[in-house]
Amino acid sequence: MMILFYPGSLQADPEAMKRFEAITRKEEVHCLCDEDLDRSLKELTGGKPIEYDPRKLSQTVPFLYFSGYEIAEVSRLQNEIEKAGLPIAAMAIATANNQEMLLKDLMEEVGREAAYFARREELASLLEHIDPVKLQANPDYFKCAMLAASLLKEEELSEKMLDTALTIMHSFESDQ
Repeated sequence: MMILFYPGSLQADPEAMKRFEAITRKEEVHCLCDEDLDRSLKELTGGKPIEYDPRKLSQTVPFLYFSGYEIAEVSRLQNEIEKAGLPIAAMAIATANNQEMLLKDLMEEVGREAAYFARREELASLLEHIDPVKLQANPDYFKCAMLAASLLKEEELSEKMLDTALTIMHSFESDQ
C-alpha cells in the first residue's frame, strides 16, 4: 500500500503540510514533483526511487493517488483530509485502467472530473437557494428551475447541458 502525493500549492503552507503528515503518518507516502509528471503510475508505484524536489512543482492542485487501498480506507483518509480543512479534492485510486497512464494525464483527467462535479454542485446550490417569490412571478424562471432539477437527476449529464443550465439559471440572478 502506498500513497503518491503531488503537493502542489500545499507545499507553500507549512501548517497544511503538517496536518497532512499527521493524517498520513502511518501510511507509506511518496511525494512527487514535476520530474514525475511524465512517468506512468505503474512506474511510480513500482518501487523505483522517487527524487522529491519541493522547488519543482508547477501544478498548483494537490493530488493523491492511492495504490493498494480498499475503498473504505480511502474514504476514511478522505474524511480526515476534509476535517483538517486541506484543499485536496483531486484524488484517484489505482485501477487496471490507470496504471499505464502518465501522472500528468491522470491529474488532468481527475481535475476535469472535479471541475464537472463542482459545477453540478453549483447548479444544485442554485436550486437549493431558489427565490420562491420569483418562482411564482416568473414562469420562465419556474420552467428553467424545473428543467435544471430534472437534469441533475441524470447520471450522464453532458458538460454542455450542465453549462447551459448554469448559464440560464445565472441569467435570472440579474432579474431583481
